[in-house]
Amino acid sequence: MSFIFVMIISSVLGMVGWWVGNLFGIVFAIVLSMFASTYGIILGQRLNREYFE
Repeated sequence: MSFIFVMIISSVLGMVGWWVGNLFGIVFAIVLSMFASTYGIILGQRLNREYFE
C-alpha cells in the first residue's frame, strides 16, 4: 500500500511539474518534472510514515 501511495503522489507532482515547465519550453518541462517527481517520492514517504503507520 505504501508503494502505491508514494507512486501516486510522485506521478501527480511530476504531472504538475511538466504542466508548469511546459509553459517555458520542453527542456525546462523535463527538468522540472524530474525534480517534482523526486520531491513527490520524498513527500509521499513522509506522508506515509506520518499518517499510515
